[in-house]
Formats: sequence, structure tokens, C-alpha cells
Amino acid sequence: MPIFKHGLMFMLDGKEYVVKKVNTNDIDLEIFNYNIRECWLLEDLLQAWNEGRLILKSKATEQPFQEKDLGTLPKEVKATVEKRFKILSPYLEGKISGVDLDNYLKLHKISRSTFYNWRRKWLWAKDIRYLASNEAKRGPKVRRAGLEIQGLIEQILKDFAYSGPKFTMKALHRELKDQINELNEQRAATEKLKLISYDTFTRVYKENIDLYRISKIMEGKENADLERYGTVGKISVEAALERVELDWTKLDLMLVDPITGRRFRIWLIVAIDVCTGSVLGFYLTEKVDTAAIKQCLLHCFMPKTYIKKMYPKVKNEWPAFGIPQEIVVDNASSNESYDLQDACRTYGIDVQYCTVASGHQKGVVERFFRSLNQAIIHCLPGTTFSNVQEKGQYDSIGESCITIQGLYSILHIIIVDNMVNGWSHTRNGVPAQLWRKSLEENPELELRLPSNKKDLQIVMGGGLEHRKVSKAGVKLAKLNFQSDALMDLKYEMLRKGCQKEDVRIRFDMSDMRTIYIWNSYKETYIEAYPDNDVLESLGLDISLPVPWEQIKLFNQAQQELKNEFDDTPYAESVRAALDIARMEKKAMNKRAKDGSYGSSTGNPIPMVVSPDAVHSVKGEVKPPSSVHTVDSKTNGAESLPSIDFVDDASQLINFKKKKGESA
Repeated sequence: MPIFKHGLMFMLDGKEYVVKKVNTNDIDLEIFNYNIRECWLLEDLLQAWNEGRLILKSKATEQPFQEKDLGTLPKEVKATVEKRFKILSPYLEGKISGVDLDNYLKLHKISRSTFYNWRRKWLWAKDIRYLASNEAKRGPKVRRAGLEIQGLIEQILKDFAYSGPKFTMKALHRELKDQINELNEQRAATEKLKLISYDTFTRVYKENIDLYRISKIMEGKENADLERYGTVGKISVEAALERVELDWTKLDLMLVDPITGRRFRIWLIVAIDVCTGSVLGFYLTEKVDTAAIKQCLLHCFMPKTYIKKMYPKVKNEWPAFGIPQEIVVDNASSNESYDLQDACRTYGIDVQYCTVASGHQKGVVERFFRSLNQAIIHCLPGTTFSNVQEKGQYDSIGESCITIQGLYSILHIIIVDNMVNGWSHTRNGVPAQLWRKSLEENPELELRLPSNKKDLQIVMGGGLEHRKVSKAGVKLAKLNFQSDALMDLKYEMLRKGCQKEDVRIRFDMSDMRTIYIWNSYKETYIEAYPDNDVLESLGLDISLPVPWEQIKLFNQAQQELKNEFDDTPYAESVRAALDIARMEKKAMNKRAKDGSYGSSTGNPIPMVVSPDAVHSVKGEVKPPSSVHTVDSKTNGAESLPSIDFVDDASQLINFKKKKGESA
């Protein structure tokens, strides 16, 4: 059950510690190689992990895939990781006993030592990415058959082995030979494929064939399950984190954007532990999608040590957190994305889907929504109530005054003080106490934490975007994110001629004060930050988490204002400017045709006119009566020639010579 076990090593504030003794509420530590003892409270260590100051150290000899999500791994490595975990899963779930393990390993062509090596890595890290570390060290391993021929064999298995009728191995080998001959007819001699031997084909076939899939086609799913997993009894929920229900509802409440004044309703996603009834996490969103569901799961995994600092009005503790064994979600398209599946597979979470229109299968979370509405939502200004009759003449829009950040504060108070630490009639106890009791009664139950908070936010954070890096950094939702590390990446991309390529960005949508950008050259994520002055100008409190939804709402409102703006005057002003230009062109051509002006090169000489001169409708320049000319009465000199335009530079020179001036 304890996170910090005897012998565990970790880095804290730049020092390396080892756990010497675990007490109820505190832990005895020793600074490694210095024989200096320290005693730390468990709560303080969790807070240090939450702040990114504590990083757990691996006992395994290989380096963990820290700060890498499955999306950044090569396809071959990802496939290998998933295949190994698929082989491990029946054993970890207790579906295969020690007696049947030898036959199971022979079926998959795996030695006991290799299998137990995978098992050791999983039991220590509980992270699927660790299963790929040794393979990554060895480098690419290419079979003699070649990747292209292996692809042909895999396609033959799909077309023939899983079709129902049973084909012999020789028949399948002949099919491969025919396909290779057809391909070679269209290739040059140097590019022709070489047929592999029958023995090599047999080995590749056995490595790739899915016997369970064939058994399911030939004998039915029940017999296939019985053949593969044996008899399995009914699964009962007996401990915390065994089964977690996740669902969402649109709250009966109108919120307000503090900048634009826009009113809107929002969805609440919540996850509840079935055994204890304790809420594990929640998330607010305008749209329920994969990203929002991942954000809710991220909140479930995180220790809630931030509450005292960010929400001082919360009186009690929120002890529930951890990575569940199984989550139950609706059979909706938002729950079936590859991104969600990758995130759950990373930490070995089994995802169960309810059948369509079966809300009763998630009764725990359905009761929570009813209790939440009755306890607080229908009492807040701006509530829409449950129905029109109950609402009556109440002005929900006019009375609304709560922002997203304000609603987060309200939900923390109600969930922690009233629900997690309140009496549950269904369980005849307090969920927080039932949670602690379950951990005490099940010492084998582990509260798992990834090596650091940043790694967890990268894997489970719902935000995933691709952007180009400019001098101002990267732009998300019209906010510029900047850092020294990002500028170093920009310079490296410029040096390698990749400045026009997009970078991969991950972020925690519940707090946009930090985002993570993938540095492909160093194979790690770097951090970037927004301008706090800009966030404050949006009416956001930067001492609290800055939700993505709030920034997105502001941008949507700005876009709506832009779309509603009448830009017809812009077009009219452009047409007026072009009309003047055409009249000027017409007047210039007329004077050129009459020979009234023009230089020897055919280009007009600039006009010599008073600043007060006005244009006629025809484009002619007429000096007004108020224009003063130089004459003998004012300065004793001869008057300038009475001309509208200077036709040639020589006229000025001749005029100056008459005055006795030097040209």
C-alpha cells in the first residue's frame, strides 16, 4: 500500500535519498552516501512530488521512458510494447495459474526468464513503456525475411488464416510465392524480392498467428475464452481503485465570462471509486471529448496536496488518489479514441464500456449528480433548475455571476467537505474513512505515482497540438508561450534547416500556466510559459490554475465580435482611393498628349504647387486665390513663370540665370 517503501531511492531538491523506515504519518530518510538521517511527513513528500521537486528513481538497470508518451515512440517499439503487455495481462489478472504457465509460454515461444523479466519491470514501474527499454537499447532487429515479406505474410494471415476454412502451411507458402512473383514482374532485377524458405515461413507464421482469434471463429467466443483463460469466477469489488466509474452531465447553472460577459452552461466530468464511494477527480469542459476525459483521469491520479494553498476555505482533506485497475465509461465515440487507449495502456488500466443506454450500470456516479444538484447547484445564482416548471419566472441569465475559476472553488468545497467527508447512506459510512480503511485492510494495494509530475501531465494531459516556433515562441489560443529552452530549440531547428516544421505540444488543460514541447533532438519535453500580464488582462487569477476552457471562451467571444463587425467601409474606402488614382492617371495622360508637360525621358516632373492647391474634378490643379506668389512687390524679384507644372528642368536653370544666380 505505501508509496514510499523501504529501500526506495529518489531525488529531492537536488539530493539523493533512500527510505530507511516507514511510519504511519512520517518517513525516516537517509541522504545517500552521507549517512545523514532526516524525518519527513508523508504529506510533505507528496507535496514535493506535486511541485516537481521529487523524482522517483528506478531500481531497474535500464533507463525509463520518462517524459515520453506513446505517441513519440516509433511504431515498431510501440507494437512490441503492446504485444508484451498483452502476453503479460492474463497472468497478472490471475487467469493463468502457475501450472498452466509453461504451456502458455510455449504457445507464445517465450522463455520463463524473459517472461519474468517483463513481469519484474511491470510490477516495479506499473508503466507499459518500461517493457520496451531493452529492445530500444539493442537497436533494430530485422529478420532475415525482410520487412516487406513479413508484411506480405501478415496480409496472407488476414486473408486466409482468419477467414474460416483451414489452409495448410504449404498452401499458404505457395500463396506467398505467387504474390512475390507478381511483384517481381514489375520490378528491376536489383529490386526483386527473394522467396524465403518453407522453414523460415513456418517460424514467421507461428510468431504472428493469433490462435485465440482462430479459435473464436471456429469454436465461438465462449469456448475460445475458456480455452485461453480457463474458468473465471465473478469479479467483485473488494478494495479501493479496483473499479472506477466515470460519467458526465451538463450542470444546471449559467456561468459568465468575466471579460465578455457571455453566459453559458458547462459539462462536469467526474470519476468515483465504486468500493468506497469517494470522488477521485473531476473536470469542467464546454465539450466532452477524449481530451476532457483524460483531464479527469489526470486529476484522479494526482495527490490533492494543493487544496490548502489554493482553496483555503476547504476544511477537510481529500485523501483519494491513484491509478485504478479498471474504469467504466459510456460506449461513446469520445471514449474509443487511440489517444485515450494509449494513455490507459501506458499505466495498465482496463477500460470497460457500458452497453448503449445503460446508465444504471454506473449507478454510483448517477447518484452523485443528483446529490450535487440538490446540495449546491440549485442554490447558486444563475441556476437553471432541473425543469421549466421548477424554474418558473427565475431569470437564470440575468442572475448569473459565477466564472469557471469560481465554480472550481465551489466544487472543491462541496465535494471535499460535503461528499468525500460527509455521511454516505448508501455505504453507511464516510467515503474518506472508508478509503483509508480499504488501504489498511489491503496492504497489497499500491498507490502508484509516476517518477515525476511532469511525466504524468505529458501522458494524461488532454492538450495535444502542433505548432511552428517563431521569435515570439509558440502560439496557442492567441497566447504566446516562451522560454529559453524553446529558443534553443528554435535555433537548433534553424541550424538544421527544419525551422518550417511543426513541433508537438502537450499541456494540462486544467492549468495553462505551463506547456510542454517535444525536443526531438534531445528526446525530451521542454517547458514554456505565457505572459502573466496577458493572463491577468483576461480577468484570470494567476495564483490559481488557469483553465483552457476560460481562455478558449474569450477567444470564441473575440472571434464572434470580429465576425459581427461591419467592414463594408473598408471596401468603400479602397474603391474611393482607386477612383482618385484613375482620375489622376487620366489627367496625366491628357496633359502628356497635349504636350503641356513631360521630361525628355517621358517621366513627369514633380508639381510645384502651393500646399493649399486643390484638385478639380477633372484632375487639374488650380491654385486658390489665397496662394501667394513671389513677385517684385514682395521681395524686388521677378515673378516665377505662371505655370502649373514644370515641364523641364532647363526652365528653372534659365530662370535662375536671368536673376544672375549660379546654376
